[in-house]
Amino acid sequence: MSDQGFVVYTTMFVHYDNDGKVHLISNIQDPEKNNFEIDLFLVEEFATGRKSCRNYDIKYFFNLSKNILPEEDIEIKKISNRSRGLLYMVPYSDIAGDLIFYHDLDNKKWKIVSNNMVKEELDIAGAGYIFVTKNGDPHFLYNSYYLDYRELKNGSLEFLFETEEELELNKVSVFIQRKFENCFVRKLNE
Repeated sequence: MSDQGFVVYTTMFVHYDNDGKVHLISNIQDPEKNNFEIDLFLVEEFATGRKSCRNYDIKYFFNLSKNILPEEDIEIKKISNRSRGLLYMVPYSDIAGDLIFYHDLDNKKWKIVSNNMVKEELDIAGAGYIFVTKNGDPHFLYNSYYLDYRELKNGSLEFLFETEEELELNKVSVFIQRKFENCFVRKLNE
């Protein structure tokens, strides 16, 4: 009887040429092309064929790895995987959203607010966690906060920063279980 092992890939390689044109995303590094390593969860739609990487240049993937999305790429769509409990990296944006995670540096806290359109959905959403991680890396956890979404019906929720890393927004990412269509992180008092 032999031992059979398996490999689980958590990163992919974006293969691009000297002009920045993307040719392929795969789990194997191509020595003939320039390669950029990126977390699999960021390029899942490309890896599964739902999106074509050939429609994007390497700058898009560099920015994606830093959780910077162009406004026109932030799609407002129904989320079919809300109940699957998948982690979602909340992007930085100034556009309106269902939930906004404000980074309040002056008061050293996170402030979470919901818009009036989702007040009825807060009961359904129940509770979950907010994970504050190294920028773009859900495996490097700085802190987590328990969030009962129902409490947002009475206003905002606030959580004091508990780590030094949380003081610098550009060094952290916010991950949640996606329960709402549009969630964004932004600086407060900007």
